[in-house]
Amino acid sequence: MRPRELTLRGFRSYAEETKFEWAGRNLVGVVGPTGSGKSSILDAISFALYGKTPRIERDTKSLINQRRDALHVSLMFDVEHETYRAVRTLRRNGSPAHTLYRIVDGVETELADRSREMTDRIELLLGLDFAAFGRSVLLAQNQFSRFLEATKADRNEVLQGVFGFDRLDAMRTVAKGRLDALGNRLAVLADRRATAEADRAALKDKTAELKAAEERAATLEQLRAPFLEMNERIAAAATRAAEEADQLERLGRLEERIPAPDRTKTLFESVVSAEEGVAAASEALAVATTEKDSAAERAAAVLAPIGGKAGLTDVGDAVASWKAARDRVAAGERATSEAADRVVAERQRVADVSARLAQAEDGARVAAGGEAAAAETLEMARVTLQRFHQDHRAHSLRQDLVVGEPCPVCEQQVATLPAGAAPESLEQAERSSVAAKEESDAASTAARAASEEVARLRAEENAAEEAVVGAESAIATVRHQHDEEASGFDKVGRAVEERLGVGDPEALLEAIRLSSAEAEEALELATVTQETSRQQLEQSQVEATASAAALGALREDLATLAGLLESDGDVGDDPVALGQTLERLNGQWKDRHTATESAVGAAREEESTARAALADLLEAAGIGASDDVVQVIAAALTERTAREAEANMIEKRLADLEQLGDDETELVASSELLRTVHADLARTGFLGFVLDERRRVLGDLASEHLEILTAGRYRFDDSGEFLVVDLTAADAIRSPASLSGGETFLASLALALSLAEIVAREGGRLDAFFLDEGFGSLDPEHLDLAMDGIERLITTGQQRLVVVVSHVPALRERIEDLVVLDRDPITGDSIVVSGAAAP
Repeated sequence: MRPRELTLRGFRSYAEETKFEWAGRNLVGVVGPTGSGKSSILDAISFALYGKTPRIERDTKSLINQRRDALHVSLMFDVEHETYRAVRTLRRNGSPAHTLYRIVDGVETELADRSREMTDRIELLLGLDFAAFGRSVLLAQNQFSRFLEATKADRNEVLQGVFGFDRLDAMRTVAKGRLDALGNRLAVLADRRATAEADRAALKDKTAELKAAEERAATLEQLRAPFLEMNERIAAAATRAAEEADQLERLGRLEERIPAPDRTKTLFESVVSAEEGVAAASEALAVATTEKDSAAERAAAVLAPIGGKAGLTDVGDAVASWKAARDRVAAGERATSEAADRVVAERQRVADVSARLAQAEDGARVAAGGEAAAAETLEMARVTLQRFHQDHRAHSLRQDLVVGEPCPVCEQQVATLPAGAAPESLEQAERSSVAAKEESDAASTAARAASEEVARLRAEENAAEEAVVGAESAIATVRHQHDEEASGFDKVGRAVEERLGVGDPEALLEAIRLSSAEAEEALELATVTQETSRQQLEQSQVEATASAAALGALREDLATLAGLLESDGDVGDDPVALGQTLERLNGQWKDRHTATESAVGAAREEESTARAALADLLEAAGIGASDDVVQVIAAALTERTAREAEANMIEKRLADLEQLGDDETELVASSELLRTVHADLARTGFLGFVLDERRRVLGDLASEHLEILTAGRYRFDDSGEFLVVDLTAADAIRSPASLSGGETFLASLALALSLAEIVAREGGRLDAFFLDEGFGSLDPEHLDLAMDGIERLITTGQQRLVVVVSHVPALRERIEDLVVLDRDPITGDSIVVSGAAAP
């Protein structure tokens, strides 16, 4: 398998459609920062082929890009000079699509359209299932050691698919199928021999049964013509009897339609009564209509002076307006009186406040004088107290001074002693000062209270004066409104008087309404009487119409009966003519009924005679009266055919027995040959030998590669189990599990390189090789050795494609053909910088 073209859309980090071309390329490096979508390219190849990836095998919808509703992957690839395209689509909501095409001369032919069918076809084409593909072709990230650590059976699956040895399994299956077929033929031969005698005896019996069946069928065939003739006679007689019976039944129904004689008399009486009822109801309706018109004129006359019903409504609205205006005038008078009272009250409040303000101002002046006197007394007490304090200090200091010695306070030499006698009592001065201070505080408090009271009363005086102004303004407004309402009331009153006249408007309006109601009541009563008369007229007309219709229906019925009985003569319209017609039709009906009864009896007697003759014919042929003759004849013919077929089958089995006996020697020889081929192609036979040989060759070549890749430290042992020989530790045998990460990668790479080389030599189907990371665990020396081995893959097989995915910078220097990827910093989508198309 060699890829040619890969197209992605909505797959993992590839939101937009991206195409990678692989045709004509050999060694390709896929590089880019972490998260740029390097491994996703190999995942897409795996998904296109097998519908899953090495890391996601079940929840494949998680492969859909987070900003897309679906993913689409298309891989075009070659297998043994033929081109195919694998297309898979997944949707978050909806059914997936899986299709495999073969491409010939640019034309695509569908090979599979279901997932399991498509995967089976690809496994057959590649010779590898998903697990074997991951061990030999696509070495995914962190899975390089899968082939190295696989079991012998798993390695055999890979080798068998890679080298095309699965054809040997197919050959073994074909041999088994042919062997089973020959065994079945030999088993049939044995069964035929065991039943040969029984078949010969059965053939003798079947021959006798066939002869009896043929005779019975011939006898019944001779019965067919007379049987059909008798059946025709019976059917004809039955048909006549049925027709006459139908005629008799119709006559019975006609009898039901012929009316009784007294019906004509009753019908005419109802017609006359209905006509009289119509005349009386018409006269009553005319009287009721006249009375209604008179009541309507009286009702209109009552309301005519005020303009009818519309005028009554207008007058009612005018009276209501008059009442409302009257109420508003009364309310205005009350408001004017209340406003005048409020003005007087506010003026009195202003006078009271002014008197209290004058008293408060006098008290404030007195308090201010007391505050000033108290302040003066306090100042004098303070001066006296200060002087007493000075005299007391001087007297105390003089006792400690000595002329000619330093002063204890200023340390200067005392020249003379200060003058001063003993001070007055300092305690008495301090009490006088405290008393003056308390008097001064009390005077200040009284002065402030008097001043605040004056300010409050002045504010109250101003508010009272403003209230007087407001009350005077309000009374002016109320008086103005009252004057306007009074003027409007007079105008409405005059308008009402013009419509109703002089007097109380409400009483006048009520009188008009009462008269109008009485007139309307009389009109309503007249209307009801008129409607009742109209209904009575309509009922009488309906009854008259029904009577006339019944009379017409009677005439039509008699005319119809006359036609059915084929009677001549006019039916007539009056009761006498209709009565005569009815009597004539009754007589004709009785004659026709008697004749039809006789015809029915004759037809039934003929049918009975024919049935008796048919019964004698069937009894002579051995057929029961309840049997279906046609079915009996058909059964006899079927019995003859069945016995003939059974005899022929036994004869054929006996003839086949002779032919099988002639072929038995050849069948036995072919069975032995196929049994030998089937045994030789078993896994423990020839195929096992071939696989062991391939493992040995793979082990030898892988040892050479491993020794080169590890600079002479390791190689594989000769057991075919790919155990590692440590050449630096006395050739100690080590399990692959004991190797470090880098050593495991090199050992796995050695096996992969060797497998690819052997396949290239022998024309196998391994034309592509994918390595995903793993190089980061190698030092520079081993990295160069690993790249040398990879480069040899494309020199030994010029058509092979090798794709190396890595973020190791040194690889970019060793690989010329690069696919460079990057990551969108905002969306995280993969970006192809360069290298998607073939160089």
